[in-house]
Amino acid sequence: MQCEKMEKMRILALDGGGIRGLYSLRILQLLADDLFPKLDLYRDFDCLSGTSVGSLIVLSLLHKLPPSELITVYSTLGRYIFQGSNFFSGRKKSQAKYGSRHLEAVLKKVLKADLQVKDIHDKFICIPAVELKNETTGKWKSKIYHNFAASPYANTPLIDIALRSCAAPGYFPAHENCVDGGVFATNPALAAFSTAIDPEMGARSVDEISILNIGTGDNPSFIDENIDWSRTRWVQKHPTAGDAPLISMTVDLLADFQAYPLQLLLKERFCRINSPLIEQIEMDDYKKAAELIESADQYRKNHPKEWQQKLQWIEEHICQ
Repeated sequence: MQCEKMEKMRILALDGGGIRGLYSLRILQLLADDLFPKLDLYRDFDCLSGTSVGSLIVLSLLHKLPPSELITVYSTLGRYIFQGSNFFSGRKKSQAKYGSRHLEAVLKKVLKADLQVKDIHDKFICIPAVELKNETTGKWKSKIYHNFAASPYANTPLIDIALRSCAAPGYFPAHENCVDGGVFATNPALAAFSTAIDPEMGARSVDEISILNIGTGDNPSFIDENIDWSRTRWVQKHPTAGDAPLISMTVDLLADFQAYPLQLLLKERFCRINSPLIEQIEMDDYKKAAELIESADQYRKNHPKEWQQKLQWIEEHICQ
């Protein structure tokens, strides 16, 4: 059964970014605290959309778990998820850096194992992934798991959807022929918007939609040299561009650029929060959990006027 149509569509869209999802969670916690009791993260959004770690967060919110509890869970279990890299686990160099066993165990700890898309009746969901070979086209294809009208995913377990959306190439193995939705939608806001206005799915008008889009923190990454790199060098560590500059650059720029058309289309009905991180943090660096929390706290503390504008926007466009 699909979710019933609502009068307006308020979308929460959470970017992908691995352990950096702790920044997103802290921002959500601060928003909920500062707007209590006006803002209820479960009640006040009609559609929950997330890519990669964003999918883990929105599916956790479906279970009505508060951000404070999720911060504790992911801060504690981040070490467990990003454990056993190739060097220490005996995994081959040709394999993903991590196995998915620990990630799946964490998901089963947080989510109900038997919950399927058809069990969600009072919220819409929108979660991007990539199918490595589509049965119809015979080639790879972007995929958006949803419960709008005519959804073919009614019997799909939510845990499997999360594992598909989180299977970051090079970091985790593909799950059931799918990899991370961040390949095309690091920022899921545009995917959620497109699904919501599609006449065969959401069938909503643009004027009905408001989107709160939260990133995973803006990494201070750059390359200050006129480079001439091989394909191999582009995925090797660089002091100011991260462990794999090509991946870091693609993920960061995709997230920001996908917000741009929504800013033009929705104008005052689109709000993005994604402040600079206090230092460069890789998507699997679980040791930097405290720095991610601090980055969110510093944004709120050091930019009070901008923060108040975000709170006012949420009161006007999201709160019931």
